[in-house]
Amino acid sequence: MSATPTLAQARAAARTLLARLSILAEASASSLEPSKRGTPGHAVLAGSIHPRDRTHDYWRQAFLAAWHDAPALHRAVRSATRDLEAFTTAPKAGDRPEETRAQLDGRIVRDGTGYSIAEAAVHFRTTHKVVIAARTAAERDPSDGSEQQEIRDKAAKAREMARAGMTRRAIGRFLGAHHEQVKRWIEKDA
Repeated sequence: MSATPTLAQARAAARTLLARLSILAEASASSLEPSKRGTPGHAVLAGSIHPRDRTHDYWRQAFLAAWHDAPALHRAVRSATRDLEAFTTAPKAGDRPEETRAQLDGRIVRDGTGYSIAEAAVHFRTTHKVVIAARTAAERDPSDGSEQQEIRDKAAKAREMARAGMTRRAIGRFLGAHHEQVKRWIEKDA
């Protein structure tokens, strides 16, 4: 067998690779093995900018340009194979370090501004309760994560009233907040 494949072998490899790239562009799963049971019903949005959505068209053009030159077509097939492997070889869940709850909360507060509670829960792959708790603990608006000047003003007023000797319950009644929230505001000053 020769070192470089024949034109017919290169064309067969190019057709097979294009079929696999086409499946990848149309499927929501990045596995091309039937035993993995990926769901091919995912429709790619028109104008999608995800790299795997453009890969099929890019390599189709490259294969057509080299269609009559066996060595060039073989080089293109090898490069396309590397692209396909890059998309289908994702790190396993155990390969990534686990994120602590504090790190997740920080990410929700830092990167989740503007997302609704439901959108943030989906985006950060967590529950609604975790999103609300993270935003509340950071004194952000639970509904969209925006900063709340009013809450910061209430917290400063609560700390001032506590230094003056008022009880947490009295401060809470005055500011319209729960006494436990007043406790958190005061402890934040300490």
